[in-house]
Amino acid sequence: MTPLKKKLNKYKKITRLFRIDTNVGRCYTPDPMNKMAWKPSVTTMENIISKGIMFERWIANFGGYDKVCEYVGKKADDGTLVHELLEVLINDKNLDLEQDTPNNIKKYIQSFIAWYEETDIIPIATEIQLYHDDVPFSGTADLLCYIDGQLSMIDFKTGNEYKTTHQIQLCCYKEIFDMIFPKDPIKHIYCLYVKSGWRKKPTYKLKEYGYDPTISGALNYLWEFNNKANKTKIVSKVEKELPNQYKL
Repeated sequence: MTPLKKKLNKYKKITRLFRIDTNVGRCYTPDPMNKMAWKPSVTTMENIISKGIMFERWIANFGGYDKVCEYVGKKADDGTLVHELLEVLINDKNLDLEQDTPNNIKKYIQSFIAWYEETDIIPIATEIQLYHDDVPFSGTADLLCYIDGQLSMIDFKTGNEYKTTHQIQLCCYKEIFDMIFPKDPIKHIYCLYVKSGWRKKPTYKLKEYGYDPTISGALNYLWEFNNKANKTKIVSKVEKELPNQYKL
């Protein structure tokens, strides 16, 4: 076991995070009862940033808000499943899919395997929850590994490239990780875009993003400004427990 892996195992033992679903999105915290310790996920904070005019035109032309929500929900479900399956594959080195697994999911898996087999990679950990008291946001890194001997962080994507938000996400994740493990800073940050639209041979795209230390501060400023301008108070969406007994 590498020294970094030992540090990660120790961090995981002492850092148990709880997910809080709120009116503005996901927050993570080690103490659900202490609202001051709730930190929004980076992807939640990114929701205040436009994905660009082409994305907005796509929404307008798709056929209505309900259809967009249905499509996005299906894509999100596929993305969540692929992430879970890749975690199993990386950690166990094998994966047995259910008989009724759709072909598009299998293609995503084959796309990942094609990248993995063509890459000089040593996996270290998957699904690393990132939280630091001195950082105003949180997140979960999909894969920490060595690529060509360099410590790297990779986020898996099953959808399109949104370069702005994807770079923001990775820069923020790197910042949290480097605060937790200052002696083991991330050298490279990547998105791995796995594909399901290929026909004859699995394809993928590994894109490296540059680290910009000013990004996190700018994102947090916009987040705080937006919440203040709209007088947003972050509250849990957990429904109040209703009574079990009734009478007329």
